[in-house]
Formats: sequence, C-alpha cells, structure tokens
Amino acid sequence: MIKGRPPRLAQIFQSYGAPLFFVTICTLHRRKILSLPVAQELLTTYGKRAMSEFNVALGRYVIMPDHLHFFIRGDQSFV
Repeated sequence: MIKGRPPRLAQIFQSYGAPLFFVTICTLHRRKILSLPVAQELLTTYGKRAMSEFNVALGRYVIMPDHLHFFIRGDQSFV
C-alpha cells in the first residue's frame, strides 16, 4: 500500500462481517403507495420471512409515499 493512500474496498470489507447494504426502491413511475400501513405490514412480513428462510436481516427502514429506504444484511453467501 502506498503511504497516505486509503486501503481499497476489498481490504476494508475483509476485516468486517457480512456487508450491510442501504437500498432504495421506487414505485413504478413514482406512483404514490395507496396505503402506507399495508406497505409497512408487507415489509415487516417480508423481513421476518427473509430472516427465517434465508438468514437475511432487514434493518431500519423508512417508507415514503413513492419509495422506501432500508438496510439489509445477509451472511457471507448473500454477497
């Protein structure tokens, strides 16, 4: 490594566990989600299923009228 140069991403991620991803998903044509409570129920149901069936953890999330943001992490095979 060159002195004063930051380490490359591969070297950084090797020193940690499975990476954490920040994901943003938009609705088709940015249409408004008709029911935010229903969207929340679907997302939490998916999160529980993802953990039990695939060992993928859904972290904090924000549901907006036309998109959502969330953190997700799996094991090493998830990458």
